[in-house]
Amino acid sequence: MAKRSSPTSRSRWTEADARRVLDEWQRTGGTLEAFARSRGLVPQRVAWWRNRLRDQRSVVPAEITFAPAGQTQSGELHTARSAKRTCPSY
Repeated sequence: MAKRSSPTSRSRWTEADARRVLDEWQRTGGTLEAFARSRGLVPQRVAWWRNRLRDQRSVVPAEITFAPAGQTQSGELHTARSAKRTCPSY
């Protein structure tokens, strides 16, 4: 049976490794530094992954919405937003 490697036994972490470590750290409620040192991890590595994953999360929109669009008789495209700016009847 092959031994499953852990983040502490490898020099490179995957995103999944980092998420597991960060989830475990959050469950402990302790400081990042104390958690990392108690598990033989470098606190800076854990902090780097925390920041990297937090930055990725802030870039992804929670929801994508689409605005209705149409085409005028002259062939110009317009959206409800552009129509509000150019047409006083809206």
